[in-house]
Amino acid sequence: MISFFESLSVETLDWLVDISTEQTISEGTVLIEEGTDIGFIYLVMEGLLGVYAETPENDDIEVGRQGPGAVIGEMSFINDGKTSASVKALQRTIVLSVGREKILEKINSDTVFASEFYRSIAKVLSDKLQATTRGAVQTPSTIESFSGNSVWSQVERDVSECKTLLENADKEIIKNGKLSSESFLLLAKTFKEIEIKSGEILGDESPVNSHLKEQIGIKLRHEFLPYMLMTGNGERCYSKPRGYAGDFYSIELIYRNEAFGTGRLGPVIDRLFLDLDAAQAVRNRRGLLVEEINKTLDKKSPEPANVMALACGPARELWDIYMSMENPEKLKSTLLDIDQQALDFVADWRAENKLESQISLLNQNLILLSLGRKKIDIEPQDLIYSIGLIDYFDDKIVIKLINFIFEKLAVGGRIILGNFHPKNMSKPFMDYVLDWRLIHRNENDMNRLFENSAFNRPATNIRFEQCGINLFAECIKSKQ
Repeated sequence: MISFFESLSVETLDWLVDISTEQTISEGTVLIEEGTDIGFIYLVMEGLLGVYAETPENDDIEVGRQGPGAVIGEMSFINDGKTSASVKALQRTIVLSVGREKILEKINSDTVFASEFYRSIAKVLSDKLQATTRGAVQTPSTIESFSGNSVWSQVERDVSECKTLLENADKEIIKNGKLSSESFLLLAKTFKEIEIKSGEILGDESPVNSHLKEQIGIKLRHEFLPYMLMTGNGERCYSKPRGYAGDFYSIELIYRNEAFGTGRLGPVIDRLFLDLDAAQAVRNRRGLLVEEINKTLDKKSPEPANVMALACGPARELWDIYMSMENPEKLKSTLLDIDQQALDFVADWRAENKLESQISLLNQNLILLSLGRKKIDIEPQDLIYSIGLIDYFDDKIVIKLINFIFEKLAVGGRIILGNFHPKNMSKPFMDYVLDWRLIHRNENDMNRLFENSAFNRPATNIRFEQCGINLFAECIKSKQ
């Protein structure tokens, strides 16, 4: 999510945070005017910014959106020139502004900082270039050089068969008003084969080089994106109306597991999306968290338990818990999210069930809390968890987040962090078709994060949901 931070040492990151100024931009306010000189680089902490370019007819058209983690103004910094686009807040947005002159002074006096800073800027520019060119036509000769691979040949055959089955499905719906279960099962079987085989070729553990992966991924995107744009759930993940794919309402819709879309085929293809391993894993983690929260309740009984959800989203796992409890007073929960709409959503079901005294809502930015720019005062917690957050963060930010959590836990309290595992076969569809790119981590990665944090030990337990692609790493706080 924040590629800019990936190449920075902890010392450099802390320095940038210390010299930055926090700005809150109200909805509709222009942050940057096209064609102007700016003296800052901006790091988006929360909210949503629209990027606009002027047409020959002097009209402004939206050419992109930037959410939490985005870097704004890096091109002007490198070129020492005027901005090429305007940037406006589409909702209340918080940015950290870092002054150009202060950065240049540091660059001139500190060669280590200069190397890290320019490497980070290059990473940001590279990521943006890849995102821009991802929709370009693939290089035929490059793809053809891989055509002899038996797995890829099978994918090509399955893609062709899948498209034929979709055409037949459309005709069947026109004729009969619906798609038979037999026809859908055949379509689903072929789609699942594509998911599995493309995962073998494009997954993190594939021996295929990154350039060829990108070319094959572009081909996969060209084949399936037009179909995915007909869906309800898949299209929302792709269009990212809240600035990123896994916003609270996208997760809520995946929990509901109801297919919808446009035209005759939209709901059919949406069901294929909802049956992807990744979507099933999202639903499975809800039940896994219910189990873990119940463990905390049992351990604390008869005393009430304090539980905190970070980047809580729709928080349906807590809804499940409260709906099953004879005495809700046994659980005091704190739900934190940067998205006020997510908290408003939770507030609605909290009010419907008269749980205001049991559930506290905090509209805070976890990055700012982890970096020490913000503070919160809460009781020591028995369980703090986050299930859809650290997949977006590089290791440095995750370690700072873990350290923040360590401070808020009671002795004997637990942290649980969820992360997609590299064996996620849905990754090619997420990466290339939906542009839903996450950092995947394995057991060793999670152990390393805890070992380099205030816990100073590997995870005490790692478990998986039923699909085996979303891992949950636990660590217990043994002392202050």
